[in-house]
Amino acid sequence: MTRRFLPIALVFAAAIAYPVGVVSGGAPHFPARSDCVHPATKDGEIDAVFGHFDKRSDAVARLRVVLGRGFTGSKIEATAVAG
Repeated sequence: MTRRFLPIALVFAAAIAYPVGVVSGGAPHFPARSDCVHPATKDGEIDAVFGHFDKRSDAVARLRVVLGRGFTGSKIEATAVAG
């Protein structure tokens, strides 16, 4: 009887102990938008990916939009294909 009860007791103890341990540290903190945005501090060179495209014509169309929105110096680069 004790051998059958022990696994159930362990699962029950874990089911109670884990949430109590998590909540004891206070409510979870979810970052605000301002926590996720950091201005560039280096030499001003930032790598940004505006999309991955199968067709070059789609990449050229996106590049026009990106350049039109002020991201000067943007260019199309080929990426290595995994496989």
